[in-house]
Amino acid sequence: MVNTERRAVQLVRASTDGDNAYEFQRSLAIVIGINEYTNGIPRLRTARADAERLAQILADQHGYEVILLVDAVSGERLTTLFHEELPQRVGPTDRLLIYFAGHGIALDGDDGPTGYLIPQDANRADRNTFLPMQAIHDALASLPCRHCLIILDCCFAGAFRWASMRTLTAPAGPLYRERYERFLRSPAWQVLTSAAYDQEALDALVTVGFGAREVEGHAHSPFALALFDALTGAGATSSDANHDGVVVATELYLYLRDIVEERAKAEARHWQTPGLWPLRKHDKGEYIFLLGEPHLPPAPPLTADNNPYRGLASYNAEDADLFFGRQQLIQTLAALVKAKPLTVVVGASGTGKSSVVKAGVAPYLTGAAHRQPAQPGSTTNGAAPADPEPSPPNGPEHWYALQPLRPTETPLKAFAELLAAHLPGNATPAPSAAVEASITSAFNNWCTANPTTKLLLIVDQCEELVTLCHDEAERFAFQALLQQLLADHPTQLHIILTLRTDFEPQFAASPLAGRWQQGRFVVPPMTQADLRAVIEGPAGARVLFFEPPALVDRLIDEVIQTPGALPLLSFTLEQLYLRYLERQAEAQKRGDLIERALTQSDYAALGGVIGSLRTRADQEYDALPDDAHRTTMQRVLLRMVALEGGELTRRRVPRAELVYPSAAENARVATVIARLVAARLLVTDSADADADGVAD
Repeated sequence: MVNTERRAVQLVRASTDGDNAYEFQRSLAIVIGINEYTNGIPRLRTARADAERLAQILADQHGYEVILLVDAVSGERLTTLFHEELPQRVGPTDRLLIYFAGHGIALDGDDGPTGYLIPQDANRADRNTFLPMQAIHDALASLPCRHCLIILDCCFAGAFRWASMRTLTAPAGPLYRERYERFLRSPAWQVLTSAAYDQEALDALVTVGFGAREVEGHAHSPFALALFDALTGAGATSSDANHDGVVVATELYLYLRDIVEERAKAEARHWQTPGLWPLRKHDKGEYIFLLGEPHLPPAPPLTADNNPYRGLASYNAEDADLFFGRQQLIQTLAALVKAKPLTVVVGASGTGKSSVVKAGVAPYLTGAAHRQPAQPGSTTNGAAPADPEPSPPNGPEHWYALQPLRPTETPLKAFAELLAAHLPGNATPAPSAAVEASITSAFNNWCTANPTTKLLLIVDQCEELVTLCHDEAERFAFQALLQQLLADHPTQLHIILTLRTDFEPQFAASPLAGRWQQGRFVVPPMTQADLRAVIEGPAGARVLFFEPPALVDRLIDEVIQTPGALPLLSFTLEQLYLRYLERQAEAQKRGDLIERALTQSDYAALGGVIGSLRTRADQEYDALPDDAHRTTMQRVLLRMVALEGGELTRRRVPRAELVYPSAAENARVATVIARLVAARLLVTDSADADADGVAD
């Protein structure tokens, strides 16, 4: 045994009473290394030295009480350790680390590979002398400690995954104090493996012509070398990715994976991929190592103004930091936009076409997407994204993106007004008789003044040319103007149209038809991984959690089989956040604190994803002052529905359509619209929904 003075790892609760209720009184490590195998099993060269070095690091630098077992570690000794000694030694205020360096094996089982650790006295010909990983898992599951980390540096260590049957995801972004506290007070039961279930772990790295790599005269495995660097701070620039003095298990895994894969491949031509998996008792915690005094900023405050979800509104360029789930799609679509003057983005209603273009492709091309790169994977632990950040476009191109254009009922007028407001150097829009010439002149002038800059024009929701613009001549003239602009500026101007698939046949005779098919891009449905990123990414950016974590899976299950449900999902998440704020306000009145969590109970109260919109609309309907207002609400909402091709579709309504001869009715309309906007059931393109506003 390596004895050391105990050092508690403390969690300071975010309260004013100074109550340090969550504290590990002892850090206990069981460190096992076996070189001297018998009974036909080859001996190893590095396992004992690896165990001895790790025991020293844990004791001297991390304050662990270490039980070191080397070489003469029989199956009986390990069985006694896991089934009898640890239950007597480990208490609820302890945390436990178990390290095994030795032989491992994976044999076929009914539910996948069955993993075994090999004791020193095992017989190669007798499977019964091996120690099943499942038996270790089951023995440890009965321990009362809150945190347990198992580190296996042996062949086929990844077979331990089959003993847990769950996937662990990686937190990313800054480690805020609130997230750190949650990691410590919540159960963290994780297993870190040096190799996958079908891989052998290297005993030592040998570079031809240079001999074995050594530390203090003893060869070590590549996994152990990287582990030592991570825990001593030698690898802190990578293992402590946030430079906050704290290394959580997933940071440690990502560091080990990158180092071990590269070293094994480059120096031994060997594939070895470390893994990290949760055990059955794992919840929202993370096993933690401290490399110094933690530097943990407080999480950003949660208010109505920084809701991470957009509800029924689409995402815009300014929301790029909160737009998740489409990173690969963004890169693919951006490449098409760069290659083609016209790109037509089509998809069913509710697939997120507008958001992909406005919050994804446009910021990507202009370089305005400034979210910090995220670690791979996603998390329900209040960490940001599941998506890795897309790489910026290649080459020296510079892009300028105009604000997105909605056609409205007068597309040429809307186009001219957009240019007057957002195209640098452009003058006031010309009278309607000369509007097309005015637009053409504006593009000519801008392109001449900015010859090295690409100009991006987004025409969003082109179905409005059918649903709102009833002047066929203007509809045709608008599309002909786009075609002429592309012909005039073939290398500098790029246009993206977004269009619902069911309206596409009505553009078969468009002046743009000759370019249509080459630039056509269909937005595919989201996968489970995409939806997880959509749900968890914005929450992580605000250090919000899901309680229970399985709530994320329930949201995904409800949405993935429902075509066009993305707006409903976004609305539900927005409402969950608002309900959290209500609970937070009530708790503050009582002088209490509540966890930053979107909860199952609020989800149930909303009626789930499918029922959330109806539930909220019914609440507003019932809260109106009288039946006259309720009748007005029915009229307003019916105006926002159109029958197209035998199907009901959403319709954008100019505010002027909601003006009636009766002053009393107009007052009721104003009241209804204001309440629906406040409830986020209605989206307008002006803050006060005045006569020029448009409602969706």
